[in-house]
Amino acid sequence: MCLNLRRSGPLSNRRRGSFGYAIPLPQGVYELHLHFAEVFFAPAVGADTQRTFDVLINGAPALAGFDIAKDAGGTRIADERVFKDISPGADGFLRLDFLPQRSEPLLNGIELRPGNRGKVQPVRFRCSHNSYLDRSGRLWKADRYFSGGRIAELAEYIQEANFGSFSSYRTGNFNYAIPLPDGAYQVRLMFAEPVFGRDLHRDDGAGSRLFDIYCNGRALTGKLDIFREAGGAYWVITKTFDDVKPDAQGKILLSFVPVRNYAVLLAIEVTEESP
Repeated sequence: MCLNLRRSGPLSNRRRGSFGYAIPLPQGVYELHLHFAEVFFAPAVGADTQRTFDVLINGAPALAGFDIAKDAGGTRIADERVFKDISPGADGFLRLDFLPQRSEPLLNGIELRPGNRGKVQPVRFRCSHNSYLDRSGRLWKADRYFSGGRIAELAEYIQEANFGSFSSYRTGNFNYAIPLPDGAYQVRLMFAEPVFGRDLHRDDGAGSRLFDIYCNGRALTGKLDIFREAGGAYWVITKTFDDVKPDAQGKILLSFVPVRNYAVLLAIEVTEESP
């Protein structure tokens, strides 16, 4: 049972009311993704106060007084909550119950993935419209969880020894809201300068593009100069940040804020750290 709903995906598929699911599953460990979007209440009537409900997993509270619009940051914005270490009951069913508090519960999709006990699956995506297998056989999904900016195609592929090739990047003033359960994570961001300094006869690269990066409102790095750090255009650099924790809404919020010219990004990888 899977309906993939991304920020750029459809919001029309939904179940509304007081409802539950009994999903037959082989015994094992799973990762549960619940997808939501508030598509009925308008901001003018205070959408973030009109719908609250509880979600139970196998009878245990998972979300209490859940408010989609407040969690997502507005209406008609795809929202996702992730739960790890999910298993069916002794009868072989995973039971999900959606119980109203104020107005009716609303759900857009359920996604179950194979899980690892105690850890969430790594999140990997590159700034592209297409998924990609890197040279180690790891899957990098198409760009997701973004708001703002745009995908730009590269004049020629950027090659990176361990990854493979990049054919596009995200540019602009943009943000990511990556849904994850509680825990501590390592965030890896991959960059390359795609425009400035590509002409070998010119030295216009260093200082031409500067931008700040924030995570959950905290500055990770200021005035990042990709060209200067990489030593030229089309050279990939990676920034790694440890002990990053999701906010109260279960999101790692990354903001890329231009200082001089637009921010650019090639890919994001998020992996859970060992306790």
